[in-house]
Formats: sequence, C-alpha cells, structure tokens
Amino acid sequence: MKLKIFEKDLSDKNDVKLIVFIADINSDHPKNDIDRAIAKYTKDRGYIDFVDSHLDNPWIRVVIVDFNNLSFGEKDI
Repeated sequence: MKLKIFEKDLSDKNDVKLIVFIADINSDHPKNDIDRAIAKYTKDRGYIDFVDSHLDNPWIRVVIVDFNNLSFGEKDI
C-alpha cells in the first residue's frame, strides 16, 4: 500500500496533529487503505476525520489526532 502523508503540529503544548492521507490513485480499495493507515498511525489516540463532502474522492482523508486536546477560544462572528 502506497500513501502520501502530510503532517502538521497544531499545538506546542501537546501532540495534536493535522494529517492528510492520500492513497495511491491506482488503488482498487483506497478507502480501506486509508482506514488501515489511520488505525496504524493513530494507535490508541483519539482522532476525528474528515471526508470529501460529496463522497466522490476516497483517495484523500484529513485527520486531526488528539482533537479533544485542542485549545479553543471564543469569537463573535
């Protein structure tokens, strides 16, 4: 299984990360490949993942690991 991974730290205080997984475009089962990669990468850490809103791009998934450890502020919009 070939995947490309982009990783960015979101916090200096803990291990919150943004990760983009991109499966091989020639994969017959990109969703399964990414599911396995996410499980292996996150292990027992909590995460939230985002998929394409039209569900027509199974090759890309965005994940935030340790999402509950992010520090949120309030903002009037």
